[in-house]
Amino acid sequence: KGDKGAASPETSQAAQGAPAAAVDYYERALAVRRQIEDVAGQARTLYNLGLLCADLNDLGRAEVALVEAVALDEQYDLSQLARDRKALTEIRRRQAQA
Repeated sequence: KGDKGAASPETSQAAQGAPAAAVDYYERALAVRRQIEDVAGQARTLYNLGLLCADLNDLGRAEVALVEAVALDEQYDLSQLARDRKALTEIRRRQAQA
């Protein structure tokens, strides 16, 4: 719960070297955050997963992650709401152009 949203060295390495491994890492982290009921951590992880999926051009999966992040932000009045909405808007813009 002390995570302030910064990427860990493991996460950064995974994202740089093996995108599929990074997706798996975020999904496992999300499962743990759900299990321990870390709502803010869930929203951060979903945001990061959404960005990674967008980078991998998996826009559908990115949108799903970001929609869930925004929903958590709104439900729990989390500080990253504007950032997450902006990312979701960008994903939807990219989808419309595809």
